[in-house]
Amino acid sequence: MSRYISATDLGIHVKKNDEESLFKWLLASFLFGKRISQKIAAQTWRVLVETHGRDTPRKLCNCTHAELVKMLGEGGYARYDESTADRLALL
Repeated sequence: MSRYISATDLGIHVKKNDEESLFKWLLASFLFGKRISQKIAAQTWRVLVETHGRDTPRKLCNCTHAELVKMLGEGGYARYDESTADRLALL
């Protein structure tokens, strides 16, 4: 039986009125919502947040479509990279 990845597994400590942690969990939830493995979704989240520092809505929205696609590819999120990049720009 597989175990689901939690916010704590990603190093996110969600606290009331903490916009940064809430956004990180929103982003993770968005990535995990696609038909893709948990491992790839978690790795892609780490690439976006930890490697590239896209941990706020402003930082994420300041990416170009091409930059988002590239970061998604770095995480292994290649199957849905174009459509996911479009939707990430709206977060």
